[in-house]
Amino acid sequence: MKMIVATFFLALLLGATDARAQCAGPKRVAFQRGTTTAVLKGAVGASKAVCYQLRVRAGQRMIVHLASPARVARFTVIPEGYDVEPIAGAEDVDNWEGVLDATGDYTISVHAPRAGQTYTLEVTIPPAERRAGASSRAAAAPCGDFSGVYQTQYGPLRLTRAGDQVRGVYTTHQENDSTVTGTVRGNVLSGRWTEPGGGKGSFTFTLDPDGRSFTGSWANDGYRVRTEWGGHCP
Repeated sequence: MKMIVATFFLALLLGATDARAQCAGPKRVAFQRGTTTAVLKGAVGASKAVCYQLRVRAGQRMIVHLASPARVARFTVIPEGYDVEPIAGAEDVDNWEGVLDATGDYTISVHAPRAGQTYTLEVTIPPAERRAGASSRAAAAPCGDFSGVYQTQYGPLRLTRAGDQVRGVYTTHQENDSTVTGTVRGNVLSGRWTEPGGGKGSFTFTLDPDGRSFTGSWANDGYRVRTEWGGHCP
């Protein structure tokens, strides 16, 4: 009798997790530097599902939108581990928004009634709201001459200078801090930036005459286009 009950339960479980069991992937979601939304286009293959995975911290909000012809494609959001249930309210839907209660890798399974169905998936992780206490501490930190905490377009950048060498950290959507390393020549700091998701490239900062702010730019390796990156002491 126990064997019959166990077999029946397993059949129900496999039916409920069919999209996950036949998943193609997962493919890692990568956010372009300075953005909070990733746009992914694809088509459901013969396996009936395509899976994407991204790491999100506890307390962060995730917004997912799926567009497809005739709105037939659907997605399911699954917490880390294939032996757990999908997030409540995020199963077989084309729109979902919620705050995640645990840090980990979340899987988004895109599925459709037939193979070849095209879709566009948008995943947004809005910037986390900074606590008032943390903001006050950052604002009170000494700053100037490429040393201290600078407020930038991409959030606080903490730089530590030793002679003409500078190291720094800033926070991205990944769980770990991203880093910058560079060398100061006169009023110019140039070097490399690296993010835990695999992104890397070059940057150049030029210190303003006041010594407490800088203007500059960054670029991904392999690209000529440069984007503004400046900062100032609060």
